[in-house]
Amino acid sequence: MRRGALTAAGTAAVAGYMLYRLHVNEHALRELRERLDEVAGQARKALQLIDALHGAAAPHAQLGPSMLSSSGSFASVGDVIESVAPPVLGAAPPVLAAKSAAEQPAAAPRTEAARAPTGAPQGGASPWAQADRLFDASRHAETIELLGGVTQRPTDDCDRLWRLARALHAEATALGARGAKEAQVQTIARALALSLEAVRLDDRNFAAHKWAGIVISEASSLEGTKAAIERSVDVRAHFERAVELCPDDPTSRHLLGLWHFEIASIGWLQKKAASALFAEPPSSTHDVALELLLAAEALRPGFYKKNRLLIAKAQLKLGERAEARRWLGLALEMPSANADDEAAHAEALALARTL
Repeated sequence: MRRGALTAAGTAAVAGYMLYRLHVNEHALRELRERLDEVAGQARKALQLIDALHGAAAPHAQLGPSMLSSSGSFASVGDVIESVAPPVLGAAPPVLAAKSAAEQPAAAPRTEAARAPTGAPQGGASPWAQADRLFDASRHAETIELLGGVTQRPTDDCDRLWRLARALHAEATALGARGAKEAQVQTIARALALSLEAVRLDDRNFAAHKWAGIVISEASSLEGTKAAIERSVDVRAHFERAVELCPDDPTSRHLLGLWHFEIASIGWLQKKAASALFAEPPSSTHDVALELLLAAEALRPGFYKKNRLLIAKAQLKLGERAEARRWLGLALEMPSANADDEAAHAEALALARTL
């Protein structure tokens, strides 16, 4: 009797332990299933991205002045580049993460006017100087009207066209901020064609290269991730060429530093997608980005609030919290001259509160 009771108790204990293990295993299996579902979702997104990148582009309407397809979207940034620019930027395209609005150089510091060759028409005040004054005053519509009506010699085309592309880029940014998407797309498409034509006319004009890089970046971001990936090598090449042609221009170094910062910061999923598409996907480090951003600051201390913000962000990525705090303080002490500065100020303030 006693032995039977012990046997029953032992059996009950074993059964209880088995039920407990089953419950634990079920919980573990449920967690594992949820994790697998999450991973599967990420994999599906990666495959969709890869399929989109490999898929044939939709047929586009014949390129015209608006550079738009019959559906109202871009007629492919690549098509525009190939139809206007000489094939000098060739190399396999690296991946550049599509930029958020906060990361766009909406109002790059005005350093071009003093250095770019003017080639202004003879007689009277230079229309280039007048256009620069209007642009600095954010009178973009008037700048576009002035430059669109300038009668120039053939050698003057590059200086007119990059300035016109610059004004159109600023106008497109303003249209986007107001939610006028269609007008924004049309305007940036015009800026894209003009900026590339400017480079074709004078490959040694650093300002033309700088603004070509800015406009290609903006245009490809509006078109989508596929275009941003395909055209990022062109963006980098234009910025590198601008630095080569004018080593003392801080904005060109800032833009190249921004490019490397974004490459160093792209996520795991994007890196995997890039690895599936390219034998040698792009790579960079925050050290490289920081070196370029610090070099830009050394050329002209305090030239751009956003440059100091990016220095702080690069320092933070490298684990240098004290240096990050110092550069955030330097950014915050600068006055804000435009909406771009105000956005950088707000981001710096928010980041400083977390440190």
